[in-house]
Amino acid sequence: TESNYPGLSEHSKEHQRFVDKIKEFFQEYKQGDTYLEYKWISYLKEWVYNHTTRVDVRYGEHLLKHAEAEKQHPGE
Repeated sequence: TESNYPGLSEHSKEHQRFVDKIKEFFQEYKQGDTYLEYKWISYLKEWVYNHTTRVDVRYGEHLLKHAEAEKQHPGE
């Protein structure tokens, strides 16, 4: 069943912004950016840490609550 997570739209937008940033890095790579690996590693480290400790945690908490409610009231 669906959990109707209220933050799903923003969560999806964050993933899309990540993909867009990767595309931007790829363009910089094609243009010969010599500092790209430092920018990429820094961005990736920050994004993964912030996203998983902030956004994914909220989503996980919501899913756990939904699963518990589903156990207590199946099919509602």
